[in-house]
Amino acid sequence: MPSKYEEFTEKVESNLKSNLNATKFYINFKYNGKQHRRFLNYAEKNWDKRTRVSKAKLELQQFRQHIENSNDSISDSSTLDQIAEVYFKNRTPSNWTEELQAIYKLHIKPKLGKKRIGNIKSVHIDSLAAAMRKKGLTKQTKNGCSARTIKKVTVECLRPILQYAFDNDIILKIPKIVPPKKDSTKKTVMDAPDKFVLLYKLIMDEYKNDPFYRALFLFALYARRLNEILTLQWSDIDLDNRRFIVRANNNKIGKDQLYHLPEPIFTALKEIKTNNTLVFPSPTTGKKMSSPKWQLKKLKEKSKIPELTMHYFRHIAASTLASAGANNNLMSTALGHSDMQTVSKHYATMDGLTITMQTNNILTSLID
Repeated sequence: MPSKYEEFTEKVESNLKSNLNATKFYINFKYNGKQHRRFLNYAEKNWDKRTRVSKAKLELQQFRQHIENSNDSISDSSTLDQIAEVYFKNRTPSNWTEELQAIYKLHIKPKLGKKRIGNIKSVHIDSLAAAMRKKGLTKQTKNGCSARTIKKVTVECLRPILQYAFDNDIILKIPKIVPPKKDSTKKTVMDAPDKFVLLYKLIMDEYKNDPFYRALFLFALYARRLNEILTLQWSDIDLDNRRFIVRANNNKIGKDQLYHLPEPIFTALKEIKTNNTLVFPSPTTGKKMSSPKWQLKKLKEKSKIPELTMHYFRHIAASTLASAGANNNLMSTALGHSDMQTVSKHYATMDGLTITMQTNNILTSLID
């Protein structure tokens, strides 16, 4: 296999080589016992050869000075862990950045973290995805991670880190990452309106003396995402006007979203007594909760809905709205999606029995 360095045959000066026509340059030097490399590509620049060489020499000088003055210097001999550390340090702080860091630590670091950034190829990323498809890291994913999770790891987390390395001239090109095919089937919700009513009554009864979990699970039943619920602060809630805000850095579309507070949630929130900034902090640590898994397990057993998850509440809500005749525009707004097709494609199960009863009544009314 050809080496990625072999095209750099012309010596420009010490620590700097170019290809034959001096459109690409390769910087390579040692500092404090560590090799530092950088690639320069001027092929698309409208410069003559003398200008290209001059620019490359200046880049060498600036790169060397940066290395000598910096504690977080990176090169193509740096490991992916080292690149990721600098990348995350320079990202704008947000809940999404924290989630990406957690994803990196859980999935990417054990497999690829120690590899040199310049040696990572598509085959290594494919192997990571294949391992995730085969087996996950939790009980829920013991039979393999979903395409959605694999995409989040490889496309939404790993690729930006590699892009960062490319943008900083650490690697010549970004290894190809093939997005996993979307799951061919969506979760089907049969008898969604019945399930909605069943869960509503169960939540209201089970937590009649516990407004904390009553409000939390009602938020889920009314189609809010788990992260939206667990990051909700009291400053986001306007009880006087019965509304609340899901902040841009806590949702999927990157904009503040204003929602109405339904009566049962409004009542539960008024009963909660806490001085915490978060509406739903962890009862043990007082910090952000990871998941109400034990309470969810109780609801799953008592409702006899074995497939019940925090995300499945959204499927139930969307399918109930669809059964009631809500259109995609209404449902996408209610569920916090910018694409109207997402709801019908991934969330709402159309209840054929209910829909045909409605349409048959319409047709029959024409005859009468």
